[in-house]
Amino acid sequence: MREKLVALVHEGTTPARLGLAVGLGILVGCTPLYGLQTVLVLALAWVLRLNKVAALAGSQISIPPLMPLLAFTSGNLGELLLRHRTLPLPLAKLRAVHPEAFLHRFVVAWAVGSIILGTVLGLLLGTVTALIIARRRRANPRHA
Repeated sequence: MREKLVALVHEGTTPARLGLAVGLGILVGCTPLYGLQTVLVLALAWVLRLNKVAALAGSQISIPPLMPLLAFTSGNLGELLLRHRTLPLPLAKLRAVHPEAFLHRFVVAWAVGSIILGTVLGLLLGTVTALIIARRRRANPRHA
């Protein structure tokens, strides 16, 4: 059992592949697929032969304190891309929009925006992860 756990942690552990795994996890973690993110990120990491632990760690970007910020940012980004405006947030404007129409509009905008936001954050933080790991391994090659 210990050997399998060690193999799982050290699987695909070049700095670039670890950064890619973290980036993939962040991309999946930004999507509004709550409840499926863990299964999806593990399946994608398995198919792409990336480190599952690193991918799972990256997907944790959607922890409850960050989820509202991710949803708000993704929703507005998607609304800007789809309709060239931001979501209506003032209370008077929200009251004027039918709740079902707003929910549909928000979910579509959130889905589109989450792919863009997840890709940007995944590339950025995955690259930072790879650079940090490469630097640490150069500084201490014994733990590579």
